[in-house]
Amino acid sequence: MGCLSTDGQFVFGTIVVVVNIKVLISSYQYSVINVAFTMLGIVSFFVVFALLSSMVGYELTGDFVHLYSSPETYLVLFFFAFAYILIDSGLQQANVEITSWMLK
Repeated sequence: MGCLSTDGQFVFGTIVVVVNIKVLISSYQYSVINVAFTMLGIVSFFVVFALLSSMVGYELTGDFVHLYSSPETYLVLFFFAFAYILIDSGLQQANVEITSWMLK
């Protein structure tokens, strides 16, 4: 508990959340099914991580509770997810502006 495997699980969980949100936003397809599959992908990671963390004698034992009992974890996860969305949206808008400027 509290070693590099916990940090690695947090980074991997953050990547899962950010990539799923990025795929949803970049696809420009906002239907109930697409949002449901995105949420299912995110939730399935956390469910599997919680199950593996609850197994006694396993390498990840207790990591889920240790990691996600801290409010800072949610703050950092929220920051990375939405900062990435803002940066991506800004770059897309900049691309549109540069393209329109070059075509003048």
